[in-house]
Formats: sequence, structure tokens, C-alpha cells
Amino acid sequence: MIGKIIAGVLVLSLLLVPGLLPATDQKRDLQIGSKFTYVQTMGDQTMESVRTIQKSERINGHWCWKVEAISQDTVSYTWSDKDTLGIWKISQEIYGIAMASTWGPEPANEILPIGDRSYDTKMSVEIGGKPIGEMIVAYKITDKGTETVVVPAGRFEANHLVIEQTTTIEGDQPTTVTTEIWYSAKVGNMVKETQDLMGTMITTELKSYKL
Repeated sequence: MIGKIIAGVLVLSLLLVPGLLPATDQKRDLQIGSKFTYVQTMGDQTMESVRTIQKSERINGHWCWKVEAISQDTVSYTWSDKDTLGIWKISQEIYGIAMASTWGPEPANEILPIGDRSYDTKMSVEIGGKPIGEMIVAYKITDKGTETVVVPAGRFEANHLVIEQTTTIEGDQPTTVTTEIWYSAKVGNMVKETQDLMGTMITTELKSYKL
């Protein structure tokens, strides 16, 4: 049960951060100040998320973009690898409780190079400044090819990626979450994402952007 709760929190955390997912030969140079506004729908609830690149910082020996994501009253910060664009760290508050997740030896959602691949890494979680444990996270990434996607920001040619994320905690059953992402080289970011979060479908679409 604990594993399902933590996996759910992790997925919600990743939903609040930018999907910086370019194909190897389509990587767009983002910069400080690049901003992306998304519309997120979960059941009958809709909210906007504004994601802005704040600065460049070094995390775990890797140069990353520090990205601020604001969604309603929630603010999170994500450190995304500039080369692989995987996620090394997430810091945020949920209902007034500070939470932080870090990954290693590989980052979460490491997309580059585009193509079918699988890899494992470990995630450490802190709640209220106290470590609560470490878990193994396995990723299986499938490239479904190029599709035309229509979202509020317009029509885009996009790479369709399917990411299966399986989280395992000692003494608990593995939990798998499947995410589908559509990445546009024109934007240098995802334009659409769908995710089945424990039976609840969450859809995120690009509303506007400024590079």
C-alpha cells in the first residue's frame, strides 16, 4: 500500500514538471525564460500549469535546467538534464508538507536517444525533511512514430512515446504507470500527455508557449 501511495505522489510530481523530451536529431536549444502553459484535465477538474526555465545548475555532476512549475497553489522545482533531459531531482510542497525526490545513477524519464529502450534506476524520497526510503524504478520506453496532434496551442507534428514506469519497494507489490507523450520539435517540448493514474485518466495539452 505504501508503494502505491509513493508511486502516486511521484506521478503527480512528474505531472507538474515540464516534459523536455526532444528527439536526438530534433533537439531545440531552450533557454532561461522559456515558458510553457498547459491545460490539465483529470475527471471533471481542469487546471492550468505554467512551467518556466529559471536557471542552469549542476546536479549530480550534470548540467540541468531548473524549472519552476506553478499549478493553482502548488509550486514545484525540477532539475532536468540538459543532454538527456531526464529528471534528477524534484522539490515541492504538497498540502504544506515539503517533499523531495532524487534519482541515481540514472535520471527519471531519460528520453535521449529517442527509440525503444529500457533501464533501471533508484529513487530516494524525503517527506518533511526526513528520508522515508529508497525504491527501484524501471523504465520501458517505446517509440510509436510520428503523428499529427491538435491541441489548444495549434497543430503539431509530434513523436509519440509510450513510457512504462514500474516502481518497486521492498515488501510491496510493484506498481506500474503508463504515460503517453507527444513531443514536437517545433516547440522543443511535449504538446500532449496522457496518463492512467491508478484508474484515473489525466490529459495534459499545450495551451501556449514562448521560447
